[in-house]
Amino acid sequence: MGEKQRRGPTAKIRDPERKREWEAILDSDTLPIKSPIPTWVDLPDMPHKLVYELDLKRLKTEHLERLVDHLARKFDLTPEAVTTQLMAEGVPILVEDVLVTGYDGGLFL
Repeated sequence: MGEKQRRGPTAKIRDPERKREWEAILDSDTLPIKSPIPTWVDLPDMPHKLVYELDLKRLKTEHLERLVDHLARKFDLTPEAVTTQLMAEGVPILVEDVLVTGYDGGLFL
């Protein structure tokens, strides 16, 4: 985790509030995602949501550290608890908040 890889699908944040949050963390409004194919999940207070999963392996170390710090403050958790949860569950990105912008369509052929 924390090593920057350049290739792979990305999602551009459309929601203005979430865009500001992510820009403060990643210096960008474009997120690396594991797959351009979303999955259904049940989130706290949001059952049955379609999400992409943030690709933590493609984040720079400093961005990963910022993400952990941000989530720890936002949810009143320790950085250690956030890191454990990130490793176990990942970071869901709501489909309704983003537009998938970068992927190799040839992967589906």
